[in-house]
Amino acid sequence: MAAGKQGKPQWGGKGPQNAGCYNSLPSEVPFFEEGEESILSDCGGRLLHHADDILAKAANILKKDQE
Repeated sequence: MAAGKQGKPQWGGKGPQNAGCYNSLPSEVPFFEEGEESILSDCGGRLLHHADDILAKAANILKKDQE
């Protein structure tokens, strides 16, 4: 399971019971009150790392095309 590979086996279940539903706003559900900063920093950090990797690969491709 992908969650277990990331060291977060608890993420592989049915999900938190206090997260609301699809149409819930973050301000309406307790899930986002408790750990909002850690969730955003973890996801945001991974997204930034991924973007850096993609941009580095694109820069290498463009550099090769200019030679």
